[in-house]
Amino acid sequence: MVSKTEIRLYFLIYKKLTQKKIQKRVGKAWGGEIIMAHGSSNLCGVAILVKKGVDCTIHSKILDPLGRYVILKAEINDKMYVLINVYAPNKDTNVINFLSNLHTTLRKDNFDAEENIIIGGDFNCPPNPILDKKGGLLPPRKSVVTTIENLQEELDLVDIWRSLQKR
Repeated sequence: MVSKTEIRLYFLIYKKLTQKKIQKRVGKAWGGEIIMAHGSSNLCGVAILVKKGVDCTIHSKILDPLGRYVILKAEINDKMYVLINVYAPNKDTNVINFLSNLHTTLRKDNFDAEENIIIGGDFNCPPNPILDKKGGLLPPRKSVVTTIENLQEELDLVDIWRSLQKR
Protein backbone atom coordinates (compact mmCIF):
# COMPACT_ATOMS: atom_id res chain seq x y z
CA MET A 1 0.00 0.00 0.00
CA VAL A 2 1.23 3.48 -0.85
CA SER A 3 0.69 6.21 1.71
CA LYS A 4 -0.34 9.72 0.67
CA THR A 5 3.11 11.04 1.48
CA GLU A 6 4.70 8.70 -1.07
CA ILE A 7 2.57 9.81 -4.02
CA ARG A 8 4.49 12.24 -6.22
CA LEU A 9 2.53 12.03 -9.48
CA TYR A 10 -1.16 11.36 -9.75
CA PHE A 11 -3.39 10.74 -12.77
CA LEU A 12 -6.89 12.05 -12.09
CA ILE A 13 -10.10 11.54 -14.06
CA TYR A 14 -13.17 13.48 -13.12
CA LYS A 15 -16.77 13.70 -14.25
CA LYS A 16 -19.51 16.26 -13.73
CA LEU A 17 -17.23 18.82 -12.08
CA THR A 18 -16.04 22.17 -13.29
CA GLN A 19 -12.37 23.01 -13.59
CA LYS A 20 -12.82 25.57 -10.81
CA LYS A 21 -14.26 22.95 -8.43
CA ILE A 22 -11.39 20.57 -9.14
CA GLN A 23 -8.86 23.33 -8.42
CA LYS A 24 -10.68 24.21 -5.19
CA ARG A 25 -11.18 20.62 -3.95
CA VAL A 26 -7.88 19.11 -5.03
CA GLY A 27 -5.50 22.04 -5.39
CA LYS A 28 -5.24 23.01 -1.74
CA ALA A 29 -4.88 19.44 -0.47
CA TRP A 30 -2.44 18.44 -3.20
CA GLY A 31 -0.03 21.31 -2.75
CA GLY A 32 1.53 21.01 -6.18
CA GLU A 33 0.94 21.64 -9.86
CA ILE A 34 -2.25 20.49 -11.58
CA ILE A 35 -2.19 20.22 -15.37
CA MET A 36 -5.76 19.78 -16.62
CA ALA A 37 -7.68 19.19 -19.82
CA HIS A 38 -11.33 19.99 -19.39
CA GLY A 39 -14.08 19.68 -21.98
CA SER A 40 -16.50 22.49 -22.73
CA SER A 41 -19.22 20.76 -20.74
CA ASN A 42 -18.91 19.25 -17.29
CA LEU A 43 -18.94 15.74 -18.74
CA CYS A 44 -15.30 14.89 -18.21
CA GLY A 45 -11.78 15.99 -17.67
CA VAL A 46 -8.36 14.60 -16.90
CA ALA A 47 -5.43 15.95 -14.95
CA ILE A 48 -1.88 15.07 -14.03
CA LEU A 49 -0.88 16.26 -10.58
CA VAL A 50 2.77 16.83 -9.71
CA LYS A 51 3.56 17.10 -6.01
CA LYS A 52 5.40 20.18 -4.79
CA GLY A 53 9.08 19.43 -4.33
CA VAL A 54 9.32 16.89 -7.15
CA ASP A 55 12.24 17.63 -9.47
CA CYS A 56 10.02 18.01 -12.54
CA THR A 57 10.35 20.35 -15.49
CA ILE A 58 7.55 20.25 -18.03
CA HIS A 59 9.01 20.79 -21.51
CA SER A 60 5.76 20.56 -23.46
CA LYS A 61 2.13 19.66 -23.00
CA ILE A 62 -0.87 18.82 -25.11
CA LEU A 63 -4.30 19.33 -23.57
CA ASP A 64 -7.26 17.81 -25.36
CA PRO A 65 -10.01 20.45 -25.83
CA LEU A 66 -12.62 17.73 -25.16
CA GLY A 67 -11.02 16.85 -21.82
CA ARG A 68 -10.09 13.33 -22.91
CA TYR A 69 -6.30 13.44 -22.46
CA VAL A 70 -3.31 15.30 -21.07
CA ILE A 71 0.12 14.62 -22.56
CA LEU A 72 3.23 15.95 -20.86
CA LYS A 73 6.84 15.72 -21.90
CA ALA A 74 8.60 16.17 -18.60
CA GLU A 75 12.05 15.82 -17.14
CA ILE A 76 11.88 14.15 -13.75
CA ASN A 77 15.08 13.67 -11.79
CA ASP A 78 17.16 14.27 -14.94
CA LYS A 79 15.26 11.69 -17.00
CA MET A 80 12.77 12.43 -19.80
CA TYR A 81 9.27 10.99 -19.64
CA VAL A 82 6.08 11.24 -21.62
CA LEU A 83 3.14 11.16 -19.20
CA ILE A 84 -0.29 10.51 -20.69
CA ASN A 85 -3.57 10.45 -18.81
CA VAL A 86 -6.60 9.35 -20.85
CA TYR A 87 -10.32 9.07 -20.38
CA ALA A 88 -11.55 7.18 -23.44
CA PRO A 89 -15.15 7.35 -24.70
CA ASN A 90 -17.55 4.46 -24.05
CA LYS A 91 -18.66 3.33 -27.51
CA ASP A 92 -16.38 0.98 -29.44
CA THR A 93 -16.09 3.04 -32.63
CA ASN A 94 -15.41 6.17 -30.57
CA VAL A 95 -12.73 4.41 -28.50
CA ILE A 96 -11.01 3.09 -31.64
CA ASN A 97 -11.05 6.56 -33.25
CA PHE A 98 -9.89 8.18 -30.00
CA LEU A 99 -6.91 5.82 -29.62
CA SER A 100 -6.00 6.22 -33.29
CA ASN A 101 -6.09 10.01 -32.97
CA LEU A 102 -4.08 9.85 -29.74
CA HIS A 103 -1.41 7.77 -31.46
CA THR A 104 -1.35 10.20 -34.40
CA THR A 105 -0.90 13.10 -31.96
CA LEU A 106 1.99 11.31 -30.25
CA ARG A 107 3.68 10.63 -33.61
CA LYS A 108 3.07 14.15 -34.93
CA ASP A 109 4.79 15.71 -31.92
CA ASN A 110 7.46 12.97 -31.87
CA PHE A 111 6.43 11.81 -28.38
CA ASP A 112 6.32 8.22 -29.61
CA ALA A 113 10.12 8.28 -29.97
CA GLU A 114 10.62 8.73 -26.23
CA GLU A 115 11.84 5.75 -24.29
CA ASN A 116 9.94 6.36 -21.05
CA ILE A 117 6.22 6.57 -21.76
CA ILE A 118 3.78 6.23 -18.90
CA ILE A 119 0.14 6.04 -19.89
CA GLY A 120 -2.72 5.66 -17.47
CA GLY A 121 -6.34 6.50 -17.02
CA ASP A 122 -9.56 4.86 -18.13
CA PHE A 123 -9.69 3.13 -21.49
CA ASN A 124 -13.31 2.12 -20.86
CA CYS A 125 -12.56 -1.42 -21.96
CA PRO A 126 -11.14 -4.18 -19.79
CA PRO A 127 -8.61 -6.19 -21.84
CA ASN A 128 -9.62 -9.36 -20.04
CA PRO A 129 -13.13 -9.16 -18.51
CA ILE A 130 -12.51 -12.24 -16.36
CA LEU A 131 -9.52 -10.62 -14.63
CA ASP A 132 -10.43 -6.96 -14.94
CA LYS A 133 -14.17 -6.73 -14.28
CA LYS A 134 -16.42 -7.67 -11.44
CA GLY A 135 -20.12 -8.20 -12.06
CA GLY A 136 -22.35 -7.00 -14.84
CA LEU A 137 -22.39 -8.07 -18.43
CA LEU A 138 -19.74 -7.18 -20.92
CA PRO A 139 -20.27 -7.78 -24.61
CA PRO A 140 -17.22 -8.90 -26.58
CA ARG A 141 -15.10 -5.89 -27.54
CA LYS A 142 -12.43 -7.60 -29.61
CA SER A 143 -11.84 -4.62 -31.92
CA VAL A 144 -11.21 -2.25 -28.99
CA VAL A 145 -8.95 -4.74 -27.19
CA THR A 146 -7.00 -5.25 -30.43
CA THR A 147 -6.62 -1.48 -30.84
CA ILE A 148 -5.31 -1.15 -27.28
CA GLU A 149 -2.91 -4.05 -27.81
CA ASN A 150 -1.64 -2.47 -31.06
CA LEU A 151 -1.03 0.83 -29.27
CA GLN A 152 0.88 -1.02 -26.54
CA GLU A 153 2.99 -2.83 -29.12
CA GLU A 154 3.70 0.23 -31.29
CA LEU A 155 4.73 2.34 -28.28
CA ASP A 156 6.54 -0.58 -26.61
CA LEU A 157 4.37 -0.30 -23.50
CA VAL A 158 4.10 -2.82 -20.68
CA ASP A 159 0.94 -3.25 -18.62
CA ILE A 160 2.67 -3.02 -15.25
CA TRP A 161 -0.36 -4.19 -13.26
CA ARG A 162 -0.64 -7.32 -15.39
CA SER A 163 3.12 -7.93 -15.13
CA LEU A 164 3.01 -7.67 -11.34
CA GLN A 165 0.05 -10.06 -11.14
CA LYS A 166 2.07 -12.80 -12.89
CA ARG A 167 4.49 -13.05 -9.97
